[in-house]
Amino acid sequence: MNSLRDEVFDRQLEVALEELLAPEDVPIHDPITTNDNPRPWHGLAFVALAATVVIAVALLATRGNDAETTEPAQSAAETDTEGEALAPEQDPVWPEATLPQLLEALDKNGTRDRAEAELVRRGAPAADAVARLALALDPETPRARERLASQLRVLRGLRQHAAHHAPALMEHVADWPVGGCADLLKTVAVLAPWSPHELEMPKFEMSFNEVKLDSKVMARGFEIPELNALHDATTMFSGRKHVRPDQSIPRLIELLESENGYARIAALEMLGTRGADAMPAVPAIEACLSSEDHPAINKAEWVNRQSVRIDQASSTPEIHATAAEVLLGLAPDTPRAVLAWRHRLAGTGTIKRRAQAATRIGQLFLSAQLSEEHRAEVLEALEEAALASDTRLAAAAITALGMAGKGRKSAVATLKRIMRGENERLRKLADAALRQVIR
Repeated sequence: MNSLRDEVFDRQLEVALEELLAPEDVPIHDPITTNDNPRPWHGLAFVALAATVVIAVALLATRGNDAETTEPAQSAAETDTEGEALAPEQDPVWPEATLPQLLEALDKNGTRDRAEAELVRRGAPAADAVARLALALDPETPRARERLASQLRVLRGLRQHAAHHAPALMEHVADWPVGGCADLLKTVAVLAPWSPHELEMPKFEMSFNEVKLDSKVMARGFEIPELNALHDATTMFSGRKHVRPDQSIPRLIELLESENGYARIAALEMLGTRGADAMPAVPAIEACLSSEDHPAINKAEWVNRQSVRIDQASSTPEIHATAAEVLLGLAPDTPRAVLAWRHRLAGTGTIKRRAQAATRIGQLFLSAQLSEEHRAEVLEALEEAALASDTRLAAAAITALGMAGKGRKSAVATLKRIMRGENERLRKLADAALRQVIR
């Protein structure tokens, strides 16, 4: 009898979540099973089944018009605080557009973000087309700097698909003022690990008044933030060049303990492109995601005309974000993947991806092998998402909170707060979830 109830519970939840996310065509996977815990839901009290039926009915109701929200277009890829490209969205953003149409849209303010995201999704053909634009762009043309920045964001998002253009981009560095030069060098640094060519850093001499490249003055009259960006791009290149496309999985795992934060990030990204071959690295990737002890990254800050101060910034947020996306690509259903889903839930991705993350947290949480500290982090992310203004995200988080938040006082407070709100559908969800949390 328990087995039958478990089957019904699973199907009710699955159907409800399919309906919740149907406008975005998000795939709903089968409940997670492991050898140690063949059915995470096993042994749930019958009252939990009744509560889930209520949740399912309420979730089905969220297909009303007010459940739909307009999502802002994403840029070339999800980004961290440094603006560095991470794993791109996998779903079509602008599927009907041809490549020439996307390249034209890339040059317009109103369509640039959508064009960037779709070009990143299209891979190698887009990489060749965008690289040709960037290499042919004259720095003297109107809006050249703005156009170059957009093109380079796409190339950074394309990673290995654009890597063979890195040598040509490096040769183009000297043609641009300091701001464009910094952007080009940053792009070469991002692509370098996949480049089949050994790339050498040009010799820069930087001062408050001028920048020299290979002993020749290349710029005067620039802004100080541009000078700082150029210094930081050289630092990034120096770290990332340690990762090469022919390195073995064991060597890449070793680089996850490098003293250079940029080398760790590049090694994670490389592992993310190795597919099933990288599965032996999953424990090391999980360790990167759990650890707070990652090396600092040097950042330049000019303080006056004579000197520059080197500050140290933590690489931990960027390493965590990168490790999370790589882990979700390799092993999204492992117990510790809950931490990766938490990063996606709390990130800056689309509502669809964040709602899907909340769903997966609910499905995985009961079997997750987490410390109390990490369990608290996951639940805090769910509580915050449950209060989101977007109905779909809030609904997914409320449902997951009902499954994961048993006995947690702050979860009870969050759900009671939602029950006092104006959204009737969310109130019903919160009521059903609260019954599970306090049972």
